[in-house]
Amino acid sequence: MIAKSVTITPGQNSGFSLIELMIALVIGLIVVLAITQAFLTSENRRRTIISDNDAQTGGMLTLYMVEREIRNSGFGLPNTSALGCTVHASFGGSLSDPGTFPLAPVTISASADGITDQVLALSGTNGAMPLPVRLISPFAAGDGAINVGVNYFFGPKQLSILADPANPADCTMVEITDKGVDLNHAFAGASPWNQNNAIYPAAPFPTGSYVFNMGALSLKRFFVNPADSTLRVTETANTVQGTSSTTRALATGVVGFKGRYVFDGSGLSGPQHLVAVKLAIVSRGSHAERSTAVDGSCNTTLNLPKWSDGTTLPIPQSSPDWKCYRYKVSETTVSLRNRVWNLP
Repeated sequence: MIAKSVTITPGQNSGFSLIELMIALVIGLIVVLAITQAFLTSENRRRTIISDNDAQTGGMLTLYMVEREIRNSGFGLPNTSALGCTVHASFGGSLSDPGTFPLAPVTISASADGITDQVLALSGTNGAMPLPVRLISPFAAGDGAINVGVNYFFGPKQLSILADPANPADCTMVEITDKGVDLNHAFAGASPWNQNNAIYPAAPFPTGSYVFNMGALSLKRFFVNPADSTLRVTETANTVQGTSSTTRALATGVVGFKGRYVFDGSGLSGPQHLVAVKLAIVSRGSHAERSTAVDGSCNTTLNLPKWSDGTTLPIPQSSPDWKCYRYKVSETTVSLRNRVWNLP
């Protein structure tokens, strides 16, 4: 085989010319720009989906937890004539711990920030004694024995509320420490819940007053902590040693929490006529959306969230980036089944 020789003519160069390199560079930049734009679009879309999912999931789960407690509220409070009084309770001698609260299945009040609401749900845990009993003799401050019609279902470490329907302004809470060997005595002896006799009204509870045996009691206050946008619950019970209340976080990303009363058709208000409550929770995603405006301002949310009837739901607007987030409203109506079953 004869090898062929290749002759390179002087001046003949191999490779790309400068113009070809410039054209290739421009094409490459265009491709990179297109890929970058596609990536940014995909990333923005991903953030939007995650933000929507976080807000929707968080709002629905939070609403479910609050709704479950409200459905159980009112158990152990079947007598409507005693509803509405202010319960005075103390722990360890402190009148502010846990303080006063209404004798009502559900109480809605404004929070300190004036934006969100607090929802207080009250129920008993003593399934054996859902009905109240009556005093057969007066009960005054400092008395250690509560004389009742029957004490079958009273026992140690049960919280009881005494209320006089004829004087509905004030009622009081004591802890039952034991019951007598006969059928007519329950004792409110030494206990952190019974240290401050000032919680009793000045006049004794007269014969015929009601005694609601609430068992361990369940008093839960739901509220939003604006510092970290968490929905929290403070639970008052006599099942925790050394304290009357514990507070824990339920959900993050909650910026709005409002409630409304639903009364019966009598035209009257008050706990005696309360049959349901409406709740709305405003949640937002954990990630802020990127601005698409030329000046860099956020325009993801331009209008405040609303109830289903169009009423505005307030949310904190102190932070300049509040418009950068997506918000979801979770709304429901909760029937107070224990209250409805006890309607006269």
